[in-house]
Amino acid sequence: MTDKVITYLEYPANPVTYSVEKFLQSGYVGVGWNDLLTEMFEKLFQAGWDGRLLQLKQKFGTLRVYLYQSSDTLWDITNEYENRSSFVCEDCGGVPAEIRNIFGVLYTKCADCI
Repeated sequence: MTDKVITYLEYPANPVTYSVEKFLQSGYVGVGWNDLLTEMFEKLFQAGWDGRLLQLKQKFGTLRVYLYQSSDTLWDITNEYENRSSFVCEDCGGVPAEIRNIFGVLYTKCADCI
């Protein structure tokens, strides 16, 4: 997947193009979710995704993925990984993890990373 490119359109006037590896290092979400994201990107590209990403973030303790291009198949893939993120620690990738309220903010953390 080293030849795949992600164009991040969070600010449409200034899109940023990344290799998948560079995107994972960019810090948009915790490094514990990098394995999930790698799998998800691979499935998305296999399903015909063009690599344009509107936004990727952590919200209410889970991963949120917004693609520029949409289809039922692509939505199903992102939805699967958003759901899976609620069981994977966003800091270390440890399983099991759970959504925790830490000072009023929701995070997915394992017992070791609280």
